[in-house]
Amino acid sequence: MLRREQMEYTRDLTAIILFNDYDLLVGEGGLWSSDLDARKILRLQFQVFSQSPDDKVKTYLRFIKRKFESADFTNRDLMVNEFIMPNLYRDELNLGIEIVHNTLVSFNNTYQRDLFWSGPDYHDLEGNSVLSTYLEHWQLYPFDEYLGKPLIMAWSLSSIHKTYRERCRSELTDWAFVNVGGFIKILNLIWSCGDDQIQEDLSTVILGLSAKFTKRGDDQRLLVDWILKNIFADIVIDGLTNSVVRYGANAYMERMFSFKLCSEIEVTRSRPPYKANNRLLELDFSEHPLDSSSEGRFPIQDDLEWNVIGEAFDGFIHYENGGLDANGKKFMQPYFKKYGKEFNQQGFAVAAAIKFIKDIGWNKTTGRANDGSTEWATFEEKYTWIAVHRIQGYLADRLPYGKFEPEGMLTNYGEILNIPNPAEFGVGHVIVNYHLGADKWLIPEDIAEPIPLTPLASPEDIKSWASRPLLPQFKQWIELKNQHLSGIHDADDDWITLYSTTALPEPNCVGRTRLTLNCVLISTSKLVELKEFVQNPSNRFAGNHGMRPDDMSSSVSHGINHSLLDVIWMDKYDDDEPEKWISNQHNRGYQVKSTITVVNEVNLMTRSDIYEVPSALLRKAFNIKTTDKRGFFDADDKLKFLMYRRWEDIDTEQKVTLVDRKSFEGFLITNSLSPIWIAENFRSTIANSKNKKKDDHWQNCTKWIVWNDNYSHFEFHNNSHC
Repeated sequence: MLRREQMEYTRDLTAIILFNDYDLLVGEGGLWSSDLDARKILRLQFQVFSQSPDDKVKTYLRFIKRKFESADFTNRDLMVNEFIMPNLYRDELNLGIEIVHNTLVSFNNTYQRDLFWSGPDYHDLEGNSVLSTYLEHWQLYPFDEYLGKPLIMAWSLSSIHKTYRERCRSELTDWAFVNVGGFIKILNLIWSCGDDQIQEDLSTVILGLSAKFTKRGDDQRLLVDWILKNIFADIVIDGLTNSVVRYGANAYMERMFSFKLCSEIEVTRSRPPYKANNRLLELDFSEHPLDSSSEGRFPIQDDLEWNVIGEAFDGFIHYENGGLDANGKKFMQPYFKKYGKEFNQQGFAVAAAIKFIKDIGWNKTTGRANDGSTEWATFEEKYTWIAVHRIQGYLADRLPYGKFEPEGMLTNYGEILNIPNPAEFGVGHVIVNYHLGADKWLIPEDIAEPIPLTPLASPEDIKSWASRPLLPQFKQWIELKNQHLSGIHDADDDWITLYSTTALPEPNCVGRTRLTLNCVLISTSKLVELKEFVQNPSNRFAGNHGMRPDDMSSSVSHGINHSLLDVIWMDKYDDDEPEKWISNQHNRGYQVKSTITVVNEVNLMTRSDIYEVPSALLRKAFNIKTTDKRGFFDADDKLKFLMYRRWEDIDTEQKVTLVDRKSFEGFLITNSLSPIWIAENFRSTIANSKNKKKDDHWQNCTKWIVWNDNYSHFEFHNNSHC
């Protein structure tokens, strides 16, 4: 009778009574073993333990640990999700340590632990019985004790589930922000486990803390002491060459130095380059049955060979006239001598990576090796990236760095890494600090009036709408006052627009429009000359001369993708092309300074984001020290810039970057600069609109230069076509 599904509650209650009153555990001594399958028995045992007193369950901890150690992937996930995680609050049982931690630290090597804890290693079954698919539903809270969920989530950073790791790093960063002492205890428990990926991700959490801490606090020095002892001690740093670990730890030291919580001597110890000795990397040239002349040496094949392994030496070892440059030849010579043959930097990196991969226990002899997918890695991808980061740090200690030619020793690992900062602020932060009103649309006038339908839009009406003269009220778009944008922050709520783009469809969804403005600065002494130059009828300014608003923004130096938080608080990132030109058809004109820098941020959860932030020129002038991805604050925590976005789809969005008017005007006077705006209004039909015929199309682009003197303007481009 107890086998029936409708009797589940009675069955559970009976099993609990048998255990607590008669010392009988289902599944032991054959009790109910012939009535229920093994998985139901296991689940019932966990239900019994969950509903029984600590003293009773403690006598079975060894039994539970044996079950955990011998579990296959399915039962491992069952134990973690249905027994261990829900019972972590029971301090007397200490399941995080007794069952999980003590089991995981007992493995002889990383690969064997990964097969048990981070597997299965099935390349053809993405996500099959992977623990992260259970853990991703758990959330950390400030009151969580370090031996509970934080410890389990720290161990889960060994996962090959990339998007889960990204979320887990963010959760741990938020938790560690208010639990520095507990985070250090987790570091002491796990750091030496031998899994470089866990070390990398914990270091990325430290990077996140560097961005989250905007003021000095009592516990922050504790992490400085831990970093100095475990990462930057002389006896440690030569062997700990992982570039991600070094980058995250140095970031924290720099932040603490700005808070005067560490000395100049201490922060200098954390800065690259680091002291190097004569230690050579061990290389492995032994053959593997799955090596291939076309695919490469196993397991570094396919994209791992074509796109990943090259990151290890890119910028450090250069080709010159078909061979290694002088630095490369000198560096390689001891390896040529030791291994009795010559090889290029690719062969060097592959051999070093294979040696590392074998040293952590990997011994696969069958199957494919590849780089997994966007969301899921393979073990081979995990290990190859770790090897790349180890080699990067090793080379950075010994060779000058330069993307195209050697420029000097690498002093900022951010130049060779793209590490999304895990610090998040979230919707709750925005609501509390900026209020709901801060997300309203800022549209002072209608820029997308309707196209008539009769019942479809006629070609004449479409053409008339697209090419209709539209002169924006620039003052209303540039001066924003009393809009209640600053929330709880002490600000005048009087703003000047540095950048604005507003895209809207007209009400009948036949046409769409986008109005964009971008502010640049010119020496006040050149302003009159520029006006005369622009208004000279012999000068023409076409789009191919960089006279679109978005062309007037600078970008961040050293790479394409960056973390917005790190670009703002770190004093390491300059702008590329911070000065632009307003030039005519003969490429003659006047130089202007960008007020906007474009930051491209990429992560796995949100894919990519493009931010228009205050330029490095303005950030330095206003002493900007931190951002929460909405406001930009100076050293006195004063709100100086605002940035926010509204987005529904590509045709319905708004992005605005504002500067405090009083501060901006003071900056302009002090530096003898004048602002001007490059503005553009683009109108076109929506290709797939149901309210027009398929081939009915028209578009228009109008551009203006807007001056600061009551926002007078000059139209320099107006073009319509079908």
